[in-house]
Amino acid sequence: MNYRLTAILQRKDDMYVALCPELDIAGQGEIIEEAKSNLKEVITFFLECASESEMKYRLPDDIDISPIEVEYTDNEIMDILDEYEKQGGENMHCPRCDKPALCESQSDESDPTVIKVSFSCKGCSVSQNITIML
Repeated sequence: MNYRLTAILQRKDDMYVALCPELDIAGQGEIIEEAKSNLKEVITFFLECASESEMKYRLPDDIDISPIEVEYTDNEIMDILDEYEKQGGENMHCPRCDKPALCESQSDESDPTVIKVSFSCKGCSVSQNITIML
């Protein structure tokens, strides 16, 4: 029997970790291909050994894996945007250390409702790229 499963690959330090979220099983390797191969091996071993009840528990019929978008606003980003609005982007000071900072904004040519702001402070090494939707 063939299963179509998901592999999520992520670099962790000097290794790659491959996670199969449907089965909550992972493999790892020094390169992506090795991590995928090890994950396939672990999944095959699981499928050979798992009981029927474990298979039903881990692979329900109604599973759906899809990307979602979550809105989150970092307080530090909000402080930067507040300073940007107050000072008009010129002669900005870092909200964290109050030292001079570089802040540049640029309109998105493909979407006039989007402004991209780049902020960097040499004093405390804060660096943010912020996309603002108007």
